[in-house]
Amino acid sequence: MWSGNDYNLYAKVSYLPHTSTVMTLEFITELDVPTGELFPASDDLPKDWESFSIQINSEVYTFPTPLVDFLDDGWKLSEEDEGLFLDGADRPYASYEREWISLTNAQEQTIDVLVFNSTEDTITVAESTVGGVYVIYGNYDFSGTQLRIPGGLMLGWSTKEDVLELYGQPDKSFESVYGAYSLTYQTDDPIDKAYWKLEFDASGILENVMVHHQAYFRSD
Repeated sequence: MWSGNDYNLYAKVSYLPHTSTVMTLEFITELDVPTGELFPASDDLPKDWESFSIQINSEVYTFPTPLVDFLDDGWKLSEEDEGLFLDGADRPYASYEREWISLTNAQEQTIDVLVFNSTEDTITVAESTVGGVYVIYGNYDFSGTQLRIPGGLMLGWSTKEDVLELYGQPDKSFESVYGAYSLTYQTDDPIDKAYWKLEFDASGILENVMVHHQAYFRSD
């Protein structure tokens, strides 16, 4: 909902069950505790950011994960990506071939995923491994409970303060001249620099999520 203030405004509506009769209408600027308790995260979603898990709608994915896990849940490749092949890494310390592709589901939601071929043989994209996901709230494909990160934090609802309270201090942070902010949490693995990059709008609301957990090259 648009507001003339420098924060997001949300409507909290109470209505009679099985009717369209509105009992109360309250405007709030953030997800309060009673409202949050109405939308619990999946029991399968861990609280630790180092789990590298994400909940999209009702499904929880932990990275890296086979692309077929998404395809089995109804996500579709674009026609352009369906015929994609990825070469194998057939030499020691060779880089894994990778590509950003888009997936769309029956609700016409779209996510961008980074797929890898971590084998020695050439494979189809459907046989690849998802090592990263990028989701933007600004395209309004997702709202609130439809996308959650460890601890139940929600795209378009949770704040920078929520993230800092749950995850602690980040490894990197950045503030733009326009007030937007980003926090990066990453592991110390020199081979697999796994990380979360969480971006917030000028009012401190989580609007973009990028997660990566997959090595870029062979370790032998």
